[in-house]
Amino acid sequence: MIMHLRTLVSWLVIEKSLPYGAAIRLKFSMGIIYVSRIINIVVDFIFALIVTRKLTIREMSWWTILSNYLVYIGVFSTIYTFWASRAISRGWNVSKVVLRLGALIGGVLAVLSVPFMIFLSGEFGVYADLILLVSLVVLADYVIKSLFSISQGYAPQHIGIYNVVFAVARTGLAYFMIVMLRYGITGALAALLLSKVVVALVLFLLNKSLITGAIYDQAIALKWIKYSWYPLNLYLLDAISYFDVLIVGIITHNELLIAYFGVIRLLVPVIASIAEAIPSIYAKVLAMRDPRIIEEGIWFLLLMATPAIAVLLGIPEPIIAVLGTKYLPMSSYIWPFVIATGLNVFYVTLRNSMLAWESSDENIYEGIRFAKTIFFDLLIIDIIQVSSYLALLAVTVTLLTDTYVILLWWGVLMLTRYILSTMLAIAFSRRRFGLYLISSRSLVDIAKFSLVGLIVCIAGRFMEVEISEKIYEMLRLLIPPAAILLILYMCFALIIDRKTRNLAKTILSYAKRHF
Repeated sequence: MIMHLRTLVSWLVIEKSLPYGAAIRLKFSMGIIYVSRIINIVVDFIFALIVTRKLTIREMSWWTILSNYLVYIGVFSTIYTFWASRAISRGWNVSKVVLRLGALIGGVLAVLSVPFMIFLSGEFGVYADLILLVSLVVLADYVIKSLFSISQGYAPQHIGIYNVVFAVARTGLAYFMIVMLRYGITGALAALLLSKVVVALVLFLLNKSLITGAIYDQAIALKWIKYSWYPLNLYLLDAISYFDVLIVGIITHNELLIAYFGVIRLLVPVIASIAEAIPSIYAKVLAMRDPRIIEEGIWFLLLMATPAIAVLLGIPEPIIAVLGTKYLPMSSYIWPFVIATGLNVFYVTLRNSMLAWESSDENIYEGIRFAKTIFFDLLIIDIIQVSSYLALLAVTVTLLTDTYVILLWWGVLMLTRYILSTMLAIAFSRRRFGLYLISSRSLVDIAKFSLVGLIVCIAGRFMEVEISEKIYEMLRLLIPPAAILLILYMCFALIIDRKTRNLAKTILSYAKRHF
């Protein structure tokens, strides 16, 4: 009966076309995302300077509260973004479904944000005129995430464009609103809102052809809502893992230890940023289910992440000194955190590859038996690795007292967590699919880049870099040795790895043709 009705109204049914994700150029897409993310980090630093220097202490506390609120309330976007990118990559044009859901859920949450803002206004004296701004930011954010998930399915390089446009627009508008017009916290939120509007327009134009060719099917929207418990649980487990700081803080009451960990959090994004390129692998594997894509993705991640790891381990003292010479005593204890961050990128790659290989949801109109899929397996992996990490961390900080010993063991536990996660991912993918996530070629690539990274790290340890209290002077002293290590890395990578040489030739050939 249901199939008969669908035949009668077939013009309302989304038809599958050729997989959109198959057209992704992997190295191009991943390269654009990574480079743009580095630019984003630099520009975001300028934005942070504007906000921290120009807002009052009271306004800065409001900004922190409101920023956290926007992060927390954004969790419900996973209801549709998780499924949308999977469907689009496989050839289902669900663009209008995801846009309507984003606008609907975002609109509801924008309205619900009003009483929360009224509460803040009464409790913390937050300006009443911020209520409307925060609500509009919530709505804009949900629309952007809808557009973002569309891009992730067939053109992940749009993520790179988003990173740069958003960072530049937000920082430029913040300078105008906060520094020139002196609007304070109101100016900061207005800059955030306007930059999101700009980004939404850019992403809409980039996805316009796909959106205009789509139709809306409410059945898909209802199915995504029905299965929303799964991506929400994944998000919840990830959020719970960030309780590590809270656990250490409550048990130890050691402000220095927490400050050291905060500095580490500022250092490792240079490595972790490459993870933003993983959606390119994810989308292409969804479309083609070819293990060679995973192999190529792992190689490119190794190429881009290894120099950041090697430089951080090779010259940690001058890098830390940029953030403040008072943090130099921790320089000998950051190594497990740095390696753990790199291994986490590797685990996320394997995790996304497993999700992409799962085909039980390939037909968007059919139901999913979660217990018989890798979806369920990954929930088990996350529960094991998150719970064991937090439990062991709690026991460790209870038994130990020395700040630096605790910091070292904290890093070791984090490293162990991702080793365990990686091993479980490999075991579950082999059991479920008979798929070897790490091929023999990938093992060779891992060995090659580990060797090159070790050489660069050792070379860095032999460099003597002067330390200065002044940030600009310290940057001047840091740039030459860092540049030397990066050049050394590229030289060894070109010598030892054929694919790196081929990539370099391709880039040079492109540059000659166009410049």
